[in-house]
Amino acid sequence: MVHLLDECSRSGIVLGDLKAQNMLINAQGEAKLTDPDGACPLLPHHVLAALAASNQVEAAARAACTDPWGWVTIAKAVTAPAMAPPEFWIGWAVQWLEEGAAAGHDLSQDLRDMWLEAQDECKNSAGYLLDRLQRECGTHAAALQLLHDMGGGCDCSYMCGASHQYLLGASMSDLLWSVAAVLGQQQGEESEQRLAFVSELHGVMARLMTGEPASRPSLRMLRRWLAGLRADWC
Repeated sequence: MVHLLDECSRSGIVLGDLKAQNMLINAQGEAKLTDPDGACPLLPHHVLAALAASNQVEAAARAACTDPWGWVTIAKAVTAPAMAPPEFWIGWAVQWLEEGAAAGHDLSQDLRDMWLEAQDECKNSAGYLLDRLQRECGTHAAALQLLHDMGGGCDCSYMCGASHQYLLGASMSDLLWSVAAVLGQQQGEESEQRLAFVSELHGVMARLMTGEPASRPSLRMLRRWLAGLRADWC
């Protein structure tokens, strides 16, 4: 496995979703790296430069706002995209609300505390769940029923085919967010054109990151959008 990772690094491939669940061993004892949705071909010095620039942008955003992540109905700031789809946090939300209901907590306070934990632990896409719960539910029972329905009758987190479309959009948006931060510091017509292209491509990727899995476009539709971008820009 170390050899595979070394080969990826030497080839300029950055893995965006490296974890134990994506490391497989077959019957012959051969190691395999899977789920390359978050992978991208970049040289290390490009990654470091983009990361440094994006960190500067995020630091400026945080300095300009006392709560840059924000409670969903109070403040929203432009930050890096949430990498996990909302359905990934259903089990977390169910467990929290079940414990809150058993303890006699107020739902609004539980939701606010959940958002604070999501902020602290970078569960950014959990904000979609919390937003819906706040808007549509007045009791713990209603909130738990909504989560049950969103989970397809299962009170647990899950990943489906559309989840991987979200991950593709999120990983590309994260990369494009960093690239835009670098281009935004450059001057000249060429940089402006590149920034305009990055902005359009980011718009396409953002369409893959809707809250409801069923509302995410198909890969066929994505190919059609990308073909249109290529016709316009290449």
